[in-house]
Amino acid sequence: MIDNFRNESYALSFDFQHVSFKFKKITCGEFVMGASDFRKDTLPQHKVKLLSDYWMLETLVTQKQWSVLRGKQMEDMLSESNFDVFNGVGDDYPIYLITWYEAVEFCNRLSELLSPYNLEASLPTEAEWEYACRAGSYLPFSFGDSLDGRQANCNGEFPYGQYELGIWRKTATPVYTFPPNQNGLYDMHGNMWEWCLDWYSETYYTDSPLCDPCGPLKGCKKVIRGGGWRSRAECCRSAFRDSDPPNYRGRSLSFRIIIKQKPKNHELSE
Repeated sequence: MIDNFRNESYALSFDFQHVSFKFKKITCGEFVMGASDFRKDTLPQHKVKLLSDYWMLETLVTQKQWSVLRGKQMEDMLSESNFDVFNGVGDDYPIYLITWYEAVEFCNRLSELLSPYNLEASLPTEAEWEYACRAGSYLPFSFGDSLDGRQANCNGEFPYGQYELGIWRKTATPVYTFPPNQNGLYDMHGNMWEWCLDWYSETYYTDSPLCDPCGPLKGCKKVIRGGGWRSRAECCRSAFRDSDPPNYRGRSLSFRIIIKQKPKNHELSE
């Protein structure tokens, strides 16, 4: 059962089994999605309108949040994966080794708990993700045009926007290690890749709808965004797209969730 539920003008929060879940409100609007670079899948740049407000978890889902809602520990995730080494363990580290299906199950479980408040949880579409990541910026990163591992957790030995080599920590970091973007969201660049709701298509941007795009109807892989601690800085740009099969477990792949008002059921009148 949810406790200490608070819905304020700019944020939403609650506790579940004494573990806090904190969300920032993302106000609907429009932005230019994509990038004018050499990658085919970010072209063409195009205007997108998001028609509804939503709240986004201010951090990646942490190992503590995962544990209280799903009843699994990192040891369980490691045993179900192809890896034999942890890359960051602790309550404030992001969960990883999670398939897309398990991330959706987590959202469904949270939706059940939020039902009395007329709210539902889901993964963000990649349009919702990029809009929240950019936080009004059209630069490669929400904080500027270069990254070397000091501003976010990535492989700074392959920097972006500069020649000087940076830092590579070779592991995940706790979710509040780096400053948030202007929307109050942490780790939108680096630390862990993030599952999105959409199927991936390299050519989707050529005919995606203007309003609330949600990806192709079918595919083989799901969109992932944000880059991770193993990624070159280039991969952590706001517009950068990648994908993985939905049953894949990655040691630098996690997720965050969004919350929306449930759609109203309109009765048909005669």
